[in-house]
Amino acid sequence: MDIGISCSPVLAAITLQESLWQRCAGAVLTSATLSALGQFDVLQMRAGLPPRTQYHRIASPFDYANAASFIVPKLNCDPGNSAQHTEAIVEMLPKVLDKRKGR
Repeated sequence: MDIGISCSPVLAAITLQESLWQRCAGAVLTSATLSALGQFDVLQMRAGLPPRTQYHRIASPFDYANAASFIVPKLNCDPGNSAQHTEAIVEMLPKVLDKRKGR
């Protein structure tokens, strides 16, 4: 089983301002992750949303508290050492992932 993890911070604010927000009469954005701690500040900054934007947060119908477990494994490395930390995670992930789930 191959496992791939990647992260690439993207700031689309300028592109969205020029290509979408200035040209459209309205837009609806939906996602379970648009707000953080009940606020839309990060979304507004990263997506370049205009000041006149209206936000509405709707409570999730999902029972996240009982649907999953959050486990932080003990790693025998310094998380400040990115090479050691990455190697420890690469070794640990296949051991903790249930191959029968998440398909």
